[in-house]
Amino acid sequence: MRCLITCWLLISLSMQSHAQQLVEHNDYDRWESIKSSHLSDDGHWLLAVVNPQVGDGHALLFHDGEEVLRLERAYDGQFAPGMHGLIVKVKPSHQRVRSLKLKGSKSEDLPHDQLLLVDLRLGLIDSLGPVTSASFQGKHLFSNCECPMDLLAVERPAKTKKHEPPLRIMQITASCKDSVQVLDSLQLLKVDRWDWQADGDQLWAVTIDSASKRQQLHRLSPTGFIPVGQSATSIGQIAISKDGHQMAWTSQNQQGDLPMPAQLWLQSMGQMPQLIAGKDFLGLPRGTGPLLKANLSWHKDSDRLIFGYGKPYLPVRHDSSSTADERAAVDVWAWTDVVIQPQQAKQLWREKSRHMDAVYHVKSGAIQALGNKAMPSVVFNARGNHHWAMRYSQEVYRQQYSWDIQLPYDVELVHDVTGEVMVVGRGLRIPRPPSIAPDGHALAYYDQVNRQWILRAIHAHDLGPIMVMPVKHAVHDERHDSPSLPSAYGSAGWMQDGRFLVYDAFDVIACDPMAKAGKQLTNLTKGFGRQKGQRTRVKNLAFDWPFADNRDSSLSLHAFHHLTKKEALCTWRAADGVVVASMDDAMHGKWSKARQAPVMTFTKEDVSHSPDLWLLDANGESQLTHLNPQQDSMQWPEVKLLSYRALGKQLQGLLYTPKGASDEAASLPVVVYFYERYSDQLHAYKRPAPSASTINISWFVSQGYAVFIPDIVYQVGRPGPSALTCINKGVDAALRADQRLDPLRMGLQGQSWGGYQVAWVITRSDRFVCAMAGAPVSNMFSAYGGIRYASGMSRQFQYEQTQSRLGVTPWEKPNRYTLNSPLFKADKVRTPLLMMHNDNDGAVPYTQGIEYFMALRRLDQPVWLLVYNGESHNLRRRANRMDLSERMGEFFNHYLMDAVMPNWMADGRPITQKPIK
Repeated sequence: MRCLITCWLLISLSMQSHAQQLVEHNDYDRWESIKSSHLSDDGHWLLAVVNPQVGDGHALLFHDGEEVLRLERAYDGQFAPGMHGLIVKVKPSHQRVRSLKLKGSKSEDLPHDQLLLVDLRLGLIDSLGPVTSASFQGKHLFSNCECPMDLLAVERPAKTKKHEPPLRIMQITASCKDSVQVLDSLQLLKVDRWDWQADGDQLWAVTIDSASKRQQLHRLSPTGFIPVGQSATSIGQIAISKDGHQMAWTSQNQQGDLPMPAQLWLQSMGQMPQLIAGKDFLGLPRGTGPLLKANLSWHKDSDRLIFGYGKPYLPVRHDSSSTADERAAVDVWAWTDVVIQPQQAKQLWREKSRHMDAVYHVKSGAIQALGNKAMPSVVFNARGNHHWAMRYSQEVYRQQYSWDIQLPYDVELVHDVTGEVMVVGRGLRIPRPPSIAPDGHALAYYDQVNRQWILRAIHAHDLGPIMVMPVKHAVHDERHDSPSLPSAYGSAGWMQDGRFLVYDAFDVIACDPMAKAGKQLTNLTKGFGRQKGQRTRVKNLAFDWPFADNRDSSLSLHAFHHLTKKEALCTWRAADGVVVASMDDAMHGKWSKARQAPVMTFTKEDVSHSPDLWLLDANGESQLTHLNPQQDSMQWPEVKLLSYRALGKQLQGLLYTPKGASDEAASLPVVVYFYERYSDQLHAYKRPAPSASTINISWFVSQGYAVFIPDIVYQVGRPGPSALTCINKGVDAALRADQRLDPLRMGLQGQSWGGYQVAWVITRSDRFVCAMAGAPVSNMFSAYGGIRYASGMSRQFQYEQTQSRLGVTPWEKPNRYTLNSPLFKADKVRTPLLMMHNDNDGAVPYTQGIEYFMALRRLDQPVWLLVYNGESHNLRRRANRMDLSERMGEFFNHYLMDAVMPNWMADGRPITQKPIK
């Protein structure tokens, strides 16, 4: 009977209008997406890079919304800021490179990227040769003519040695009559690294001498590259002031085999380099000095230089009197360790680079230490107009991080001139350090315990009293359902006028800490979000502004409707309130705005339309790209938003079915996929692609399946039962909503937390014919004591505080761990199970999958375990993703479509049949 149903379904799908094709695994490679987009400063030009999943991509050039040029294999670009030029990098042919690799060619013998210069006015294209990296200068500083001029830095590929790539600087101009031209160029050899200053005005480069291996810093001048300071064993950090008049760098020399203390140098325009900081300099704690690779940055006013100081990391070396085979290799775990050994190992890089911050005042030459050993972390707002820095620490609480990831903070303010300290608080339960206003008049933070925002004024020598922002509605996440403290809905930060912006569930609220009592709060969006049922948030699209960008007395907003999932782009103005610029039953992303014009681009997608690039300007919005036209001839999903109640809450789910499929009852087998809440993804495009861990909805629906994704909420202590209740209630709603769904042919699929829920559900329910679980936790006792090997962290916090939602230790309530562990009811499983758990999983211990597999195997229950060698939690290698996609499809096809069982399921695969490397 199943075979007849399957044959009828395939015939029905094949007879649909236009002879729609099925999505197959070999279709994935050609599926395209927008990789990146670049707007010119004036907003007239746009370069969009389009890539297939495998193969050669292309770039599209638009002028005022009209496509004017297509560049094959182009993948990156930059518009010249001073004239009508564009550079793009072009890759060699994918097939050519693949062919050479198959022949055994070495990486250095493969063809290099090429650099093209495009004249935007005349449409002329010049090849500038092979390239490693290239970028334009931000401003045309070195032009002595009336024509606009830009400098282009191009790094050539190395021919032989590692440090051989030359750096070439090209002067490019475009007069009113002439085309874009390369006037002349200069070259610097043996370049180790180079970069433009942050604002793009100045260029520096470090070269390495082939014989001595010493490094030399250079700076670009109107006459060419000039050496800066003396050569050194190592040149560390480099920073040029915003006004371009001062250059600072760290350097270090060696005495024999031992490194000497690092030094901090400063050179002002037209002056000799000056040593401004070294070991034991006045203002630094004894025994400390600047560190070679620590932070180095300028304040925006170019009057203060922030640098990192401390004691350099010195690794412990073995005694030279012993041989390698005489030395023990051991890690010592101690209960007194502040951080457990695996986490220490993963964070060793942090210990090697540990430093504290200090500030050098250019005018006075004084150094003021900002951080100290007790409070090494410093937040210094280089864009602010004040002298307060913030330092903080969680050090005294770090030991509890294994089970409590919401560690308290100790926070202080320190004056960068006088060193005066003001204590903000000890043991503050805040998610991150407070935020200081741009002018230093106040600070703000979120109190997690009391679920409120706090403001405090900063006076000359003390802090004002704690002021609770009296927001009318809740400012914490009201859907929070884990044992941890709920997070805030968030904040957009400070506005230029000194008001602080926070969110409730729907709106943006501004608070003025300097206003009179009762006058501090303003609902900036005037209830627009709550009235419309839309979550309204500030969208900061400014390139160069770290605060809420209201410099033109407006704010860009993004609105999302919780029930319909509609999205809107809006503008807020003080006089007009919220004005909707664009609203769609679609999902928006990849926002970008021109620096000097009210022009922006974004992608728009829904389940039927690939994420295409759109333009929004004074003329409204227009579509620029039309990707993946091959989809029009394919069987594609449509989606329906369903509602149901579970655990006392109104929930939603997404039901995907083949568009135009037959109305025959029970004609569609169902795969139920889940994680937690997913329904906000209603308008997300389902790109056909090989699976990293979960089902590809487009492929399954095209093959004749329905896919249902229910939202899941949780009761603390009962994650397994909560999942079962929500899944069953959702599935019941789906079966009522669409009679084509076959209740006798349903399967489950989930990954990670979803994989755990799959593993648990099949211990309590025989409703589903088969199930696939990726990286499932099977035994919460052993998982509680496990390690997240990617970070080295203990997993205890997951059970006591976060996703696993048990809220207690195993010793406090062992029954919770037993109840929610699939392993202890493995004897009740009657559902064939396919698992994937990889041997380099850094999130869920690989042994969790093995425990469940061995239990089910011992109980003679059909079970398969896929272990991808060297792979982590989700698959990274495309070949492995393709393999998983094929095997997962075969598994569900066998149990839900009555397809023949593949050999790997029937007989397994002996290790002798595994291909050797």
